[in-house]
Amino acid sequence: MRIRTKLKIILSFAAILAIIMVPLRLRADQADVLYREGRELEKKGQGDFAVFKYSTIIRSYPGSKWADASLFKVGEFYFVNKDYFNARENFEKLITQYPKSSYAESARQYLENIAGMSRRSDLESAIKKILSDIEELKNEHNWGDMLRECDKLLAFEPLPNEYRAKLIEYYKTCGDVFISRESWNEAKVAYERIMKIAPDDTEALNQLYEINKLLKTATK
Repeated sequence: MRIRTKLKIILSFAAILAIIMVPLRLRADQADVLYREGRELEKKGQGDFAVFKYSTIIRSYPGSKWADASLFKVGEFYFVNKDYFNARENFEKLITQYPKSSYAESARQYLENIAGMSRRSDLESAIKKILSDIEELKNEHNWGDMLRECDKLLAFEPLPNEYRAKLIEYYKTCGDVFISRESWNEAKVAYERIMKIAPDDTEALNQLYEINKLLKTATK
């Protein structure tokens, strides 16, 4: 093979490689920008805006070098704000998806702290505070926030039976309202939560089945 032909082949391969690598580099650069912006927002005390940046990295750039750090920061944000359900979800996701991450051990410690809360003497007052917030949101017909408050209570599993029954009732209330509004995705979330607490609840199982049927119909 002549040298000129070999050179053409090498240059063609280099061009193809460049086409492939450019989007990868752009994705990495965008994740860098988002993470840097998140850190700056944290320094300004705007943690809720920082979480939006980190969540974008988690959702759009899971292969980024910042993905595990972003999961940890989102989990930490929820923990500080006493949203233990979402904190636990993010810490568990971090450990599952990035087991060798330098943040994994700290995430495990947070999970132990969350689990330990169910054994602390202030458990009763913490649960009652969330219940009070749920009742207030229910009276205001603020169903979206009510659903999120129910998730906070769910993080205290295992709950005493009296609270479990109350939580199921709250989820059903939210679910039924969402069904009446034809907000099928939100209704599905509410009834999926019930199945997590009470997998033998036939009524909830049937409702979830009907919701899934409606969602499939809607996408056709």
